[in-house]
Amino acid sequence: MTIFLGPGDYFFGSTSEQISTLLGSCVSLVAWLPERQLISVSHVMLPKLRDGDSQSLRYGDVALTQWMSDAKKIGVRPHDFSLALFGGSTRFYSAAQYEQSIGHKNIVFFHRELRRLGLNLRCEQTGGHYHRKLLVDAVSGRFWWQHLGDPSSPDYQEGTW
Repeated sequence: MTIFLGPGDYFFGSTSEQISTLLGSCVSLVAWLPERQLISVSHVMLPKLRDGDSQSLRYGDVALTQWMSDAKKIGVRPHDFSLALFGGSTRFYSAAQYEQSIGHKNIVFFHRELRRLGLNLRCEQTGGHYHRKLLVDAVSGRFWWQHLGDPSSPDYQEGTW
């Protein structure tokens, strides 16, 4: 069985099921704590909550705050987790125009906020022009991604912490 996260979805906890999501311009921050087999996976659509919008986990700032709050509730620090970032592609902008894309803005947001918090990514698979399918195993911490529609990409590539 697999837990599928759609846009704005978020998972925090322990599970023996794999977690999967599809990412285009959206990004996924994955936080894994091996000692407790604890995982957090988000599916963020936009960097920051806009004035007048409701608190929603589709925004990076809301999802990041939620993850830090969830960690604190169970007595662990965000610094105890291994972090990875995925997604942020674009199909609508050329390489020269990529900095205008939502995908790029999502990546920049997480880089800036994680740096501000003193947190470092252990793995990153972001940008480009192909969407990604992401699969995360919460028990082992292993993860795989596939570039969808890229004929030169293997079925899945495996990442490690």
